[in-house]
Amino acid sequence: MVGSQISTKGAVVTGRMTAKPSAAEKKKLPKGTSVILKADYAASFTGRRVLVSPKISGLAGTGLVLARATKDAKTSVCLRVKTDGLTAAGTTWTVAGATGKLAGYKGSGTMSAPTFGGGKGFDTATLKLTKSGRKTGVSACKALTKRLPKLKKKR
Repeated sequence: MVGSQISTKGAVVTGRMTAKPSAAEKKKLPKGTSVILKADYAASFTGRRVLVSPKISGLAGTGLVLARATKDAKTSVCLRVKTDGLTAAGTTWTVAGATGKLAGYKGSGTMSAPTFGGGKGFDTATLKLTKSGRKTGVSACKALTKRLPKLKKKR
């Protein structure tokens, strides 16, 4: 199937993620941001498959990711993502908006390009967050809110 082209427009993926920074990295996180390390997410993506090798493919394109903290339903962050599907720092993201404990943060970063069929996938990431005076909502990700997994009710 080498040479075939697979593309998507507006595909939505949902799930749960857990980030595991080292102890040194956790100390560098701005106050209140560690709550998002365990989160439910919904992501929409428009792009195409890129062959890295005959057995490994990546995704190239743009999308939005909405992550909501599992322990704090009011805390969420919306990211704009762009990826080339090939290179180690080929995925860039910027904060499009945030609520709850993350309200008023702006940021950007890079991570390894998502790959399938082998490779390490999302093994490295950089994160640069700064507190800005501006409070932004998650209007860019409003449609994704409905796609987030349901929260478990506290007893």
